Amino acid sequence: MGLIWLNNYLKDQPVQKLDRSGKKEIKRLEKQLKLHKSDENSKAEAGCLEDIGFIFFNARMYREAVDYWKEALRVYQETNDRPSMAESFSNIGTAFRLMGELSQAARFYNKALVLDHEFNSSEGELKSLHNIGSTWLDLGENENALEIFNNAMELARTEKNGNWEALSLYRLGLVYHALNQYREAFRFYEEGLKISEKHHFLEMMTRCTCGLGQCYDILGEYSQAIPCYEDAIRGAQNLRDADLEMSIKISQAQMNIHLGLLDQGREIANQTADMLTESMTIQTQLALLRAKIYMIYNMRGKAVDLLDTAEKIAEKLPNGYYLCMVWFRKIDLEIESGQYGNALSILQRIQSRYPEGRSLMIDLKSALLLGQIHRGMNQDELALKARESAILKAQCLSSPRYLWRSHHSLGRYCHHQRRFESARDHYSTALKWIDRAASNLDPSLRSVFLHQKDRLQVYQDFIILQISTGHKEAAARILKRLNSDVLNRKIAHLFK
Repeated sequence: MGLIWLNNYLKDQPVQKLDRSGKKEIKRLEKQLKLHKSDENSKAEAGCLEDIGFIFFNARMYREAVDYWKEALRVYQETNDRPSMAESFSNIGTAFRLMGELSQAARFYNKALVLDHEFNSSEGELKSLHNIGSTWLDLGENENALEIFNNAMELARTEKNGNWEALSLYRLGLVYHALNQYREAFRFYEEGLKISEKHHFLEMMTRCTCGLGQCYDILGEYSQAIPCYEDAIRGAQNLRDADLEMSIKISQAQMNIHLGLLDQGREIANQTADMLTESMTIQTQLALLRAKIYMIYNMRGKAVDLLDTAEKIAEKLPNGYYLCMVWFRKIDLEIESGQYGNALSILQRIQSRYPEGRSLMIDLKSALLLGQIHRGMNQDELALKARESAILKAQCLSSPRYLWRSHHSLGRYCHHQRRFESARDHYSTALKWIDRAASNLDPSLRSVFLHQKDRLQVYQDFIILQISTGHKEAAARILKRLNSDVLNRKIAHLFK
């Protein structure tokens, strides 16, 4: 009896007790086990040990499962049954992975791969490659994962195995996604979708479609992201995969909030909160989403409570990425309260967990926040350095939302320093990226997007700069084009 490949989500699965039927089945198998030992029937003995292991595994009692599978492995080693040894190594690796002991999981998966390559069919080898690659991905060892999934893709193509090829392409997309190389990720998701459609592999069709939506989203192609998320949600519902549906809805809600569709984002968040999941990743994502909504509504206490909960959950995840995302939210709250020393302390924890160069997204977010912190602490030269660094990182990311934020941040610094020409250049560049993102929206959504607080702040700063440097007519044209009552009320007196 083998284990199929696991989803990337590690689950917080508490130790369970065996139910009555489980205990009864184990007693029956233990009686058989004694008979097989007395008859020196090694193959039957190992089979009983494996079956008992699976009963414990299904009850999420992974330590006990490992103990029985190791006993089965011992029998296979004594009889030199190498194909069965490979399967036992794989099963033990999976149990360790679900316990969060990923280094141990990788060790057993690698042992399985050696034997699968030599004795088993390509199906076993592909399973082992994906188990190893997914473990590396869980650990944040993306370059190792990339190599493994490339090997899996080549083997799947050689064997003309369409389902494994689609899965390999999807997971290569996941790795490039984790590396923040979104155009490469898009390419693999798109290719994975084509293969999945050809073989009617609905799960991979759904996951690849979601991946495409996430890439469109981060690259500012919102009109393409919206239908991708909607199609992926329908796919997850057809699959009756609640975890997958929740994950997609969280991404959709985050995009809606970014676009200014707060009511829709909040509604999705409320729907998702009512769904049950054991995935620690999804629990953390949902807590982050809900905390963001509370922060928008200035409900600080509720946001803090959710972030504290998210932090406890994220601490159990292996690679620390989501823990850093929680800490970023906490830094936002500290900066809002003027507690720059506290914010800097949290940021230093992020930098120790994720040294520069390991994640472009974390480096970019850190640079943006560091610019605010140093500015708040009147450390202008350090603030300048951080904001210049943010622009370079945003350019590598090619995401409009981070490009305009980075240019706006540096523009405000230059404005404060009375370096008006530099400030004008950065404000102008920020507005170009905002306008580019808005151009990818339906006209009915474009106005909502442009009139969000953070986008209006860019327009406001640029208009004030233009007025203060004697360019009132240019400022008036910008204000008229935007047509914002809120901004008109705030700065109308400057035109008098």
